[in-house]
Amino acid sequence: MAAARNLVLVIIASVAVISLIFNVSYLYETATATLNIVKGQNCPTVSNEATKSLPSYKDERFHLRSMCYHISFYQLEDIAVWDHFQEAAKHCESVISLKTDHMTAYQNDDEVKYHMDPIDLSQVKDCSIVTLGIGHDVTVEKKLKEKFHEQCKFRGADPITLVNEVIYKPIGEYFPFAVGNDTRVEVTNVKEDPNSGSYTYKNFTHVEFVEFLRDRAKMAKGKVIDQLLLDIEYAEFAMLDYFYLNNKLDQAGYTVCQMNGEFHNPNENQKTEFGKFIKQIAKDERYLFFHFEFVSHIRLYFVNVQDDRCYERYVKGRI
Repeated sequence: MAAARNLVLVIIASVAVISLIFNVSYLYETATATLNIVKGQNCPTVSNEATKSLPSYKDERFHLRSMCYHISFYQLEDIAVWDHFQEAAKHCESVISLKTDHMTAYQNDDEVKYHMDPIDLSQVKDCSIVTLGIGHDVTVEKKLKEKFHEQCKFRGADPITLVNEVIYKPIGEYFPFAVGNDTRVEVTNVKEDPNSGSYTYKNFTHVEFVEFLRDRAKMAKGKVIDQLLLDIEYAEFAMLDYFYLNNKLDQAGYTVCQMNGEFHNPNENQKTEFGKFIKQIAKDERYLFFHFEFVSHIRLYFVNVQDDRCYERYVKGRI
């Protein structure tokens, strides 16, 4: 018996050592390949076919894309991420190939938003689409309303009632205030005249994001936000930590499946906040971002590939 038991222990130890060697080798090769990306060296591309070789991730390619960004920015100061983001995005997208066929582009007055339809629309009964910053333009919301008028409830917030209230109410529930990281009266950069491209600073009521969802929009704890359209004229930088793992949205019980975010031309402090955000998003591996656009702003489309509900509703077999 003792000899048999010792033999079993030897076999178990051998398997453990082999497994450790394999995982260390895998991580080393992945890190080396990603560092080569940053240095601009040629690297083999990863196929966009779904893989399952790492059981702890829904798809190994999702993990590799996030790791690519994480390593690309790891040694950069937070403030430097903004200026290097375009280069890293192009490298990571070219090396870790993901499919974007199911991401539909919706053109509004001056930009493009992206949305993935549910895999099985008949199974979606409680869809929620939230707009923070209407900006006198509901072209995208109208198109989504036409497609999902029975499945989705629409909520939009903007402190400028002129035009915004009139154009949003036929789509969904309108809230005449700004949404931010705290409830207070604060100076906000807004476009009051829809016929003008100029913005002015005025005092407006702000409602904290979780308070807005829970107390104003009356969204129950545990709800999924299927699409968040975020364009709040520089106030976005103070809200970025809401999207980190185990932070404010998670603690309140809300999950965002898709988000279109616009990050406006930042000052140095805002560049630092953006850098922290991108690093943390890559480290968390919850959101992947697509359709990078850089003008004076950065526009990104985020997809939650970690939450089971988001994955089953929008992602599975598509990206």
